[in-house]
Amino acid sequence: LAEVITDLDLPPDEPFAERCGSCVRCLAACPTQAFLAPGLLDAHRCISYWTIEHRGAIPDEMKAQLGDLVFGCDICQEVCPWNPPPETDAEASGAPDDAIPTRADWLRMGKGEWRRRFGATAFNRTGRRGMQRNAAASVGSVRDLAAHDLLPALPSDTGLADAVKWARRRLTGSEADPPRPPNLG
Repeated sequence: LAEVITDLDLPPDEPFAERCGSCVRCLAACPTQAFLAPGLLDAHRCISYWTIEHRGAIPDEMKAQLGDLVFGCDICQEVCPWNPPPETDAEASGAPDDAIPTRADWLRMGKGEWRRRFGATAFNRTGRRGMQRNAAASVGSVRDLAAHDLLPALPSDTGLADAVKWARRRLTGSEADPPRPPNLG
């Protein structure tokens, strides 16, 4: 995101042509039904919003829908016939291909490793604790029993603490899946 402030008299761009027509692939593919109508996205249903932009706790109904998604989603972008082939997660984040951590890696990562590996990448928008929050929520979403012991003991960050508590409840079977939002398409 950027803004350029200038006093130059620049000619306006040509209007962008609407290309969607009757295509609704993005609406049909969205795992959380975040599109209320063509061209109308409800950010409060969007995985990218919750895992990248939001600070603090993620609502339980969204955590349950994360699956393996720890940083954004882009399913709508991937199914759009007008978009070029998607970049890999590594290309999009600025990280080398072999450097994209697993949920377990995110949960173990300390401040020094975070700064060294991801301080100057797109992951820094969410921050280390935000990525750990997302990883903990994903652990619960997919019920990754192998990651149970990696969940932090007493995290001080409220968003991370909420995700850890929720994931533990899901892993022990004390929390059922919440209902998914209605399909409005």
